[in-house]
Amino acid sequence: MNDESATPAAEHTRSPDAALRQVEAHDGTVLVDFDETLWLRNSTEAFIDQAFPGLLIAILLRVLDVIKPWRWSGGGEPTRDIWRIRTVLLCAPLQWRRWHRYAARQGADWLNKPLSAALRTGPQRVVVVSIGFEPIIRPLLDAMGWHDVELVACSLRGTRDRRDGKLALIDARLGRQTLAAAMVVTDSGADLPVLDQAGHPVFTQWPDARYQHALSRVYLPFDYTSKVKRPGKHYLRRGILLDDYAYWALATVTLASAPMLHLAGLALLLVSFWAIYEQGYVDNDRCGERFESNPKLSNAYFSHAAAMPVVQPWVWAAVLGAGGIVLLDPPRSTMALFAVWMAGLVVLHLIYRVFNRVDYATRVWLHLVLQFVRVTACLIVVPASAPGILALATLAITRWIPYYIYRGFGRKWLQPNLMVVRVALYVALVGAFLIADPTGSMLSWTTGAFIAFGLFRARHELRDILRTARRIDRDDAGTP
Repeated sequence: MNDESATPAAEHTRSPDAALRQVEAHDGTVLVDFDETLWLRNSTEAFIDQAFPGLLIAILLRVLDVIKPWRWSGGGEPTRDIWRIRTVLLCAPLQWRRWHRYAARQGADWLNKPLSAALRTGPQRVVVVSIGFEPIIRPLLDAMGWHDVELVACSLRGTRDRRDGKLALIDARLGRQTLAAAMVVTDSGADLPVLDQAGHPVFTQWPDARYQHALSRVYLPFDYTSKVKRPGKHYLRRGILLDDYAYWALATVTLASAPMLHLAGLALLLVSFWAIYEQGYVDNDRCGERFESNPKLSNAYFSHAAAMPVVQPWVWAAVLGAGGIVLLDPPRSTMALFAVWMAGLVVLHLIYRVFNRVDYATRVWLHLVLQFVRVTACLIVVPASAPGILALATLAITRWIPYYIYRGFGRKWLQPNLMVVRVALYVALVGAFLIADPTGSMLSWTTGAFIAFGLFRARHELRDILRTARRIDRDDAGTP
């Protein structure tokens, strides 16, 4: 996969046609990258994409991306693919057989034919050098007619190759002198250290290359949100788990007879809700692209193929909603409650469709409605304490404030410290209720839990506020 954050030097960059001419004219060793270069796809993603059963493995890989065990394994982010592949092999014992069949059947379809021909007629020695994995790449090379080529790639037996990177791999297998005299052909900005040491560096990106995420055809809730709508922003953890789920749990768990089952039921209900709420995100982006002159779309909207079918989200919503209601064990009829829950999701879907099709001034007020629907949806199924309901309302309002500022005043206005605003507003409202009724329901453990949780979430903002606070009557630079 190309590293967008790294930019090759201008003297390294070539057009595909110029790169082919240089390869044909080179009389020596060529070290050629594999993924999206000699083979026009990513071998690791293609390997995982062939895994069966796809849905189970997609769920496990999503859990893996949330937990990120490679952070503690000593290898860090470069070893992520090793964890993913081992997870696939653990769940799909026949994966190697499936992969060899796929490589023999379709491996040659993605051969970079112009580059392959240039390598055959030009250099004296060709070495495929990849940060991919040797047992995955070798069957593809055989199918592409390159069974006799030298291959330098990572091992799956440990994390060292991936951790140390391609330059260390070349040093260990070929030697720095070979690199210093060789031509290196690659499409990846991550190979800048290799290009800088190469005798003849060639950086080019091939127009027919395609990076396709593994199992992108498999629908999973939150996939569009985390990879397209809000990519790279940890929104699943910060905006959904630490906001939606945490507030649902704190607002309702004190009234539950079986807290652990209650928390599990809320989790299922949350995913059920988001399977439909996320469809609003999809519709919002599509309407923006179609109807707005300056739509706010992430780069991933144009480059990432996330599965977002029409029917499957409703199937997920229905199955998980039913499971959540059963675990929550409400006193009312389960079937009647399920019907009300699904009706609520239909109403949510309709509100979002209207929101996406009205002008910005009208959207400001519908956004507040959407936020209240989002934070109070659990109340269809379970009751909440009075402090909990107040906290949910505070969450909705403080989510609406940035949108109101954005639509009303534009980006030039500074966004507020939302976590501090949230806890301050909650404390103020609780204080008002306590003044009216000092011994009322607001005086409870739930209130303390929300304030403590709010202070924890706001700790960084509070630190910055306290750090910049000063007394103007003691400021020497102040106005006399």
